[in-house]
Amino acid sequence: MELEITQDQFKSWVESPITQHVIKAVQAKREQLRDHIEAGNTLGHRGTSSTDFMVGQIHGLTELFNLFEDGVSEPKEERPDYGH
Repeated sequence: MELEITQDQFKSWVESPITQHVIKAVQAKREQLRDHIEAGNTLGHRGTSSTDFMVGQIHGLTELFNLFEDGVSEPKEERPDYGH
């Protein structure tokens, strides 16, 4: 069963101080992962320290941010920059 959400309800949720706090925390985590990869700290590691694993996490977090853009509308080709 899919929940019907209006544009106004979605906008209210996105603009909530709690939601904004979560968004900032997730952005910080994604930046931390990117910095870790860029510094070369994942080369030669396996498991949760591998480049592939961290790229997968970044991809997942990016998809989460895409939900904010999609909201209750159809997916769009262009997405705003949420720091990625």
